[in-house]
Amino acid sequence: MTSTSSKVTPNELDRDGGIPLYRQLEQRLRAMVEDGTLSYGQMLPSEMEMIESYQVSRTTIRQAIKELEAAGLVRREQGKGTFVCKAKLEHPLYSASSFTKDILNKGGVPGGITLFAEQIIPSKTLGMQLRLKTGETVIKLERLRTVDGEPVGIHTTHLVSHLAKGLDLSRLLADNFSLYHILQTELGLHLGEAVETLSAALCDERQRQFLGLAKGAPVLKIERLVFLSTGEPFEYSQMVYRGDRYQSTIKMSVSAPD
Repeated sequence: MTSTSSKVTPNELDRDGGIPLYRQLEQRLRAMVEDGTLSYGQMLPSEMEMIESYQVSRTTIRQAIKELEAAGLVRREQGKGTFVCKAKLEHPLYSASSFTKDILNKGGVPGGITLFAEQIIPSKTLGMQLRLKTGETVIKLERLRTVDGEPVGIHTTHLVSHLAKGLDLSRLLADNFSLYHILQTELGLHLGEAVETLSAALCDERQRQFLGLAKGAPVLKIERLVFLSTGEPFEYSQMVYRGDRYQSTIKMSVSAPD
C-alpha cells in the first residue's frame, strides 16, 4: 500500500446549481476512484489539500468522505488517512452465468478451493424443490471462491444425480474448474431458465472463518434454482458473498405518470 497522496486538480464546484457541495465533492472523488485516477491502496488528498483545491469547509469534506465510506469505496485509518478500497464485484442479475466466466470478463483471476464433494440424500425440503422421488440422491459440492487470491464467497451446489450421470466426482475435488463448463461441454447438458432470490444476512461462524470476516459481518446471500432446457429442475445453489466486496445493481426505466 502506498501512503503517497494524489494532488487534486483545482476544480470549481457549482455553488448555484442546487446540488449540495458535499455531494458534488463526493461525485468528483468517486469519479477519480472509478476511472483509476485514485487507485486501490492510494491515500486520498488531505483535508487541507481539498480545502485549498475546492474552497469548501472541513465539514463538507468530511460529509463527502462519509458518503464514499458508506459506499465501500474508501476506508479511514486512524492517524494515517483515508485510502481507496478495492472496487466491489458485481453479481449480474441479467443472467445466471458461471462465476469463473464473470470474473475473467472483469479482468480478475478466479479461483476455488473444494471443501466438500459427495453424493448425498437430500433433505425433504431440497427434494421437493428439485422434484425428487424418495431415495433419489444429489451431488453436493461446496467451494470457497476467490478473486485474485482473496476469499470472497462460499458456493454450496446441489445437482440432481441421475441428470448429471457421467459426472466424475474426482473432477470436483480439483481446486480450479468451471462447473458449468463441465456440465455443458462434457456432459452435453442444456441449461435453461434460472430463478434467483437475493437477501441480506449476517455471516455465521463457519462463513466468518473462511471469508475472514468480523463476527456478525453482513453478507449477500443468493439462492439459485436452475432448470434444464426440458424444464426439469437440475440445480439448487446457495451463494454467500462478502458484503464489503459484492453488490448487485438493477437498471430500470421510469414509467410515465398515469
